[in-house]
Amino acid sequence: MKRVYFKTIIICFLSLLLLFFLLTSSVFSTENKKDLYSLEDISNIRQFHLSPAASELLRKNGFAVSPAYYKEISDIYSECKDTNQPIFITTDAVLHTGHIFFDYLLRILEVEKLHDSAIELTDCMLELSIKQFSEAHTGCNLRRHKESDKYWGFLYRLKVP
Repeated sequence: MKRVYFKTIIICFLSLLLLFFLLTSSVFSTENKKDLYSLEDISNIRQFHLSPAASELLRKNGFAVSPAYYKEISDIYSECKDTNQPIFITTDAVLHTGHIFFDYLLRILEVEKLHDSAIELTDCMLELSIKQFSEAHTGCNLRRHKESDKYWGFLYRLKVP
């Protein structure tokens, strides 16, 4: 597996975030607000088969939510490409991409950084728990430390060799 450096991932993520905020701030400024909610300039509005309620919400709010039958968000863009329909990239696509990127970042961090730390923590806690169990003298403490030993012992057996 190719090694991905944490700083590179953070820089890419911050660049995407900055690009998103730059795009949304210029598009949604108050001077453009009147033009955003007009449906008269959309030549292919009939192609979307909007209900009258959805059209009214689109005029009123600048957006409308309607059910879709796609499994993945990218399927919408694939269909637009196949039917030669212009593609309008919305904020949900940008946010979804950011979410996928962040999920990937967390997976990389877990594999490269947190896994070894978790194994080390489990080893240390099991040793400490066994030591405390051997030093316990009363029945209540013995029972409590025995449960602690079971917990850390179970985690110790779960770890990947």
